[in-house]
Amino acid sequence: MKRYTIITMSCLLYAAAVALFLEPHKLAAGGASGLAIMLSSLIPLNTGVIIFSINLPLLLIGTWKLGKAFAAGTVYATVISSAMITAIQEMQIPVPLSDPYLSAICGGILQAAGLGIVFRNGATTGGTDVVVSLITMRYKKLRTGLVFLMIDSGIIAMSWILNRNTQTAVCAAVTLLVCSLLMDVFIRYSPG
Repeated sequence: MKRYTIITMSCLLYAAAVALFLEPHKLAAGGASGLAIMLSSLIPLNTGVIIFSINLPLLLIGTWKLGKAFAAGTVYATVISSAMITAIQEMQIPVPLSDPYLSAICGGILQAAGLGIVFRNGATTGGTDVVVSLITMRYKKLRTGLVFLMIDSGIIAMSWILNRNTQTAVCAAVTLLVCSLLMDVFIRYSPG
């Protein structure tokens, strides 16, 4: 019960990062959320719904490779975070920061906290988190934040190719850098 309470609160941090700081500025800072932010400008679906759709096949692979306990926490975190993103967006809360660089930093901090604490509690929010878990399980000496940085840099590059907006790509890179640097701190020192 305690584990799921912690995961729920972590998902709220992650959802706030996506819905309030990243998505309003179209900052596709990697992961399923970054892909969803890119796709939401092409497909008339809510970001939370797209995130959930991206996660389904990855959840199946994660369950197969990482076990049922991991799968249960990850399915829970994926569903809860997607629902929270959708709920926050539907509340139509005014965008807290108009400056995309400040939003990138705040979004990166909240994302690192949410993802790091979820990881610490033996789950992920799906998406590239599952891929990162598979890689760090096999190569134990790799830092989780570094693996995120490598994978999600590709998503930022795709975002730049798609939008040709250098400022948005730089802001997304700032988010990714902040998140990658802080994630290992949250994994190490958060409750779990």
